[in-house]
Amino acid sequence: MAYQHIEVIPLTPTTGAEIRGVRLDRPVPAPVLAEINAALDAHLMVFIRGQALDADSFGAFGAQLGELHDEPFIPRLPGKNGIHHFRGVSGD
Repeated sequence: MAYQHIEVIPLTPTTGAEIRGVRLDRPVPAPVLAEINAALDAHLMVFIRGQALDADSFGAFGAQLGELHDEPFIPRLPGKNGIHHFRGVSGD
């Protein structure tokens, strides 16, 4: 697919891509969301690096992609439905 609003860089031949050229700290326009969804469909997982998002902003972006769901076996942030906390290698 030719992307017009974002840059998509495949990370492996089969799965994963980095998306550049989008800010998630504000509502994302529909054409950009469509391209993010297309990249997700094509690459199965995407990484959008360098975003300074609090839980509310992250949840707002996620809600633009669809309904947020809680996973019963993954800890979620207190009071934040659909926002799960994963500890990184550094323990944060």
